[in-house]
Amino acid sequence: MLDALPADQQRQTVESLAALMRLAEHSDNGWHDSAGQPIDAPAQMLRDQVLNHTLIRRNEDPRFLAPGLPANRRADLAWQSRCA
Repeated sequence: MLDALPADQQRQTVESLAALMRLAEHSDNGWHDSAGQPIDAPAQMLRDQVLNHTLIRRNEDPRFLAPGLPANRRADLAWQSRCA
């Protein structure tokens, strides 16, 4: 799902997850890694580490795509009267 977001939201998501994972911290002085060293682009630097250690995964199973789930299929409903 991350790939479906615009680039800026992807960056914000990765930075937020990195902060929650205590891989990076943001302060008035910018981003710093867990050792306190400045980071210019935490989303670029930590993206692989964040994605490999969270449950963010690409869903490639065709059963979960729109045609694979009955709830995602188009339904044709017609009223049939049974008056005899």
